[in-house]
Amino acid sequence: MQVTGTPARRNEYGALTEMPLEMQTRAQELLSKAIAAKKLKAPFHDMELHKRHGYIGRCLNYDYYDVAEACVLVQQRETQRTKYGSSPRKDYFIIRRCGRGVTVVDAPKAIVMKLAKISTGLGQVIQTITGKAKKPLKLASPSTQSS
Repeated sequence: MQVTGTPARRNEYGALTEMPLEMQTRAQELLSKAIAAKKLKAPFHDMELHKRHGYIGRCLNYDYYDVAEACVLVQQRETQRTKYGSSPRKDYFIIRRCGRGVTVVDAPKAIVMKLAKISTGLGQVIQTITGKAKKPLKLASPSTQSS
């Protein structure tokens, strides 16, 4: 799938920070439909400023990791912050258009970030995870990685 316009850019974790406007709109639409259908929790920010420990409380937000024609791969990050530190919990989901609604499927947590970091185009991570890629992305074996 080739999309003209702004190239996709990723941060050091593999999350998309910049993508074509058309794809960004599609991703936001699918995430909104999943939240409206109560298949995913709505984002929230319930933190209060404590004078000694900084912000304390809970928050939930989403990051996009890949976008394809009719689906999006998102990271759901729920963070609880106490005076002892932060405890993030990350889950990954593939949101796919299905008729007028959407379906939400868990994505394999262990490889999403690794695939996103080596991805060169939009849609590659989703196609590799779902097994539909003609040339799936390959992770380097532990023996060939440098320490």
